[in-house]
Amino acid sequence: MPKNYANIYKLSKQDFENETQNLWANSIPNAQANAEMLTQEICNEETPFVLSVEAPYGMGKTYFFTRFCEHLKKNGISCIYISAWENDYAPSPFLYLLKEILNFFDKELSPTTKDPISKLQEKGIKLGKRLLSSISVQYKGIEANLGSFISSFFNDTDSIQQFKKEFSDLITQLHVNVPLVIIVDELDRCRPDYALKTIEIMKHFFDIDQVFFIIPINKGAISEAVSAVYGQTVAQQGENYLRKLIDKEIILPNPSKESYEQIASSVITKEKLKPALDKGFIEDNDNYNGFAIIAKHFGNYAKQCQLTYRETVQVCETFIQYANNIPHKIHIEYLIFLLCNKFKKKDILTTTLTKGHPYSGINSNDIYGKQSSLSINGLVEATSNLRYTPWDFDYSSLCRRSETFSNYKELFTYIEKCKNLMKEGEVIEGDNRIKRLKEVINKAEPQIKEYQRKYGACDEDEQNKAYYEKIVGNNLLIFSSETQ
Repeated sequence: MPKNYANIYKLSKQDFENETQNLWANSIPNAQANAEMLTQEICNEETPFVLSVEAPYGMGKTYFFTRFCEHLKKNGISCIYISAWENDYAPSPFLYLLKEILNFFDKELSPTTKDPISKLQEKGIKLGKRLLSSISVQYKGIEANLGSFISSFFNDTDSIQQFKKEFSDLITQLHVNVPLVIIVDELDRCRPDYALKTIEIMKHFFDIDQVFFIIPINKGAISEAVSAVYGQTVAQQGENYLRKLIDKEIILPNPSKESYEQIASSVITKEKLKPALDKGFIEDNDNYNGFAIIAKHFGNYAKQCQLTYRETVQVCETFIQYANNIPHKIHIEYLIFLLCNKFKKKDILTTTLTKGHPYSGINSNDIYGKQSSLSINGLVEATSNLRYTPWDFDYSSLCRRSETFSNYKELFTYIEKCKNLMKEGEVIEGDNRIKRLKEVINKAEPQIKEYQRKYGACDEDEQNKAYYEKIVGNNLLIFSSETQ
């Protein structure tokens, strides 16, 4: 991904045009639905309004809101995108906000007369002069030393109202599609005093009818900014303080598991997996290597890893490459887990694998988990007293057998011995121990075989797990005979 790919306004002209053809094609699932919901929120509120929006981790707030700005324009709503972080070295955000707004009026709307813009510019600079000292500003040929105006600021009580009136009149004169939405992004990257001052200036100087501010923020970061600027005493009441500056807070919802499943279903088709299906390495069922479970596991792990749409598609395409080149049956869930984990936004552990998966390392007292699956609870107890001389069997070694086994071959050899023991024991009528032995075998053996079918567990589980970790770390190893 290019360095500034997240910010649509830093792309080349050609890339910008490509992105705006389909604004949400490469975003996280649900991004377009979130944009539509947020658009309705804007249309339903009365201005002036300041809305804080907390986006889920991994969404990419800049990615979303630069595109949302274009989304609003396509829907007939004027919008300005401003990156606060690019100017947080300045002592006050007022003039920077004003400059960006004036640039929008000048470039985007191209009015036939520049008089209204020049008038607002002069009013804004005059007001800015009263806010700052010891610096000079220059904008479109107007330059002034601000320090000399400090003393007059307190005597000019109408300057703020005059500025607001000129701003409101300009919006009307230029036929701006109202409300005028101003997105002030990346506040949580700014130094605390600048971030907080920006919000305060929005509320005190730009609370103008027809103006709607959106600030994508991390609420915790802004609360910390209140603490840094005003100290712990005010910070303890930070919620109340922020409510004075922000009219409403919303949180954009995370994409659903079903959204990721839909992406996987659209990208990974039977036609694309034909080589693996033809060889039987992927089966048309819901086994551990069955086509039917692919989308389900992508929905689970892509959501856990909080992948973007672009990343999800990339992982799906990589999965196809692996599945068609791995020279044996595909352990679908573990392969998807490893591929998604390469793009993770937060750590997900093997314990998130489906309960009982042989690679998860979960130990359990029931049939789940490889270690416990290599056991038949009750068999030792059931066979411990079956010592009948007529049976041609080494009872002593059988009865000392522990309930767990180191591999499946050993386990099923033991089961066969027990079955033979049952057959011979049937000549002893009315022996409850034989009945107990049958019950244990009849219950446990199908469960163990189902576990093997469902997860592909076998005596080579550790080797298979290591193989998948190697090839996902370096996909060229798929073609190496040394790793097969």
